[in-house]
Amino acid sequence: MEQEIKISILNANKIVRKETGELIVKVSYMTKLEQTENFVGYTVLDAWCNGTSFEKLIPLIGKESVAVISLRSGKNSSLSAYIKKINNIEI
Repeated sequence: MEQEIKISILNANKIVRKETGELIVKVSYMTKLEQTENFVGYTVLDAWCNGTSFEKLIPLIGKESVAVISLRSGKNSSLSAYIKKINNIEI
């Protein structure tokens, strides 16, 4: 499942997975939610991308962008969000 949404990246953090030694980047971002009678505002979420994307993300921090986000199955039958593209930049 893929979804294209408007996001603003809050931060990016390089992480090395202990189990595999793989370098990945954890990206925290916010996206506006639909306004209802009881709620207005944004949600803050985390997603992952490959370790080589860190430098590409730096100029995008704090700016509104359009991202393509997909879901992957993770540990213990959970789902993880994975960023595939931001503004036409392959991540």
